[in-house]
Amino acid sequence: MLKYFSVQYYAGAYVRISKVNYGNGYHSVLYVGMTDTNIITYECNWSGQYCEVSYQSRTFDQFAKIAPYVIYVVKHNYTGSCLSNNQKYHKQYCSTSECNGWRYEEHYSSYPGSNATCAACGYTGSISQREPLGYN
Repeated sequence: MLKYFSVQYYAGAYVRISKVNYGNGYHSVLYVGMTDTNIITYECNWSGQYCEVSYQSRTFDQFAKIAPYVIYVVKHNYTGSCLSNNQKYHKQYCSTSECNGWRYEEHYSSYPGSNATCAACGYTGSISQREPLGYN
């Protein structure tokens, strides 16, 4: 399971975990990231206290003991549409069907300058960022 975490998940992924394989005892976490020794998550109500949000950093062994099964994952796929938000940023929507997430991203252009057009959202104005190579 832990190798799957490091390869398949991205920060912000919604992960449904369980102590048993497809039974009771489900729990959900938001995946934050990994270090060489720990898995880092945001969690709600883990201690049984309602409306509690906690930031957890557990060793791989600790995490495997409390939740050895991954039931499903919804991860962000930021290839959705973009809308200009202001002179510096556009809002890019997640294209995963189960998600309504979004992120702010700085405008970029193949030809940055004082009258450039953003390759993602079409904003025209001063843009200093060059379009990333291989950007999708």
